[in-house]
Amino acid sequence: RVEAAVKTVREHYVVEVIKPVVADLEGVLSACGVLMLPYCVLENERGTPTFQIGWEDEDGRVPVEAMSAGEAVLFGAALTLTFAKRSDGIKPILLEADPLDLENLELVFQGLTELNHEDVVLVATCASYATPPNNSGWKTIVFDI
Repeated sequence: RVEAAVKTVREHYVVEVIKPVVADLEGVLSACGVLMLPYCVLENERGTPTFQIGWEDEDGRVPVEAMSAGEAVLFGAALTLTFAKRSDGIKPILLEADPLDLENLELVFQGLTELNHEDVVLVATCASYATPPNNSGWKTIVFDI
């Protein structure tokens, strides 16, 4: 009985912590121009504890592991920025953007430009089309190897 009570209390607090993170993630995804709604599942249909995070599109829930490489990087960037915004101080953020196609890379730059005002963000990619928007305050460094 005590174990069940502890489990219930623990699950309640995890849900209370996750809800505002998912709400903030929705705002970050929106700022990136992504219209899918994020979700987080902590229990499967059999009642077994689990952890699944992703977004919902017109076909239903898409967990991160089922997203394309570019979508997963976009989602990961939004999640990273969500956690960064919820903590104090300047944070360095490194984004490996190589799997992003031009459209998703532009969405990442859009969201980072709109939401990031103090963190140090490094976006690393080998893509020749990886240029931030004009007049966005981004500095581009090209290493020609």
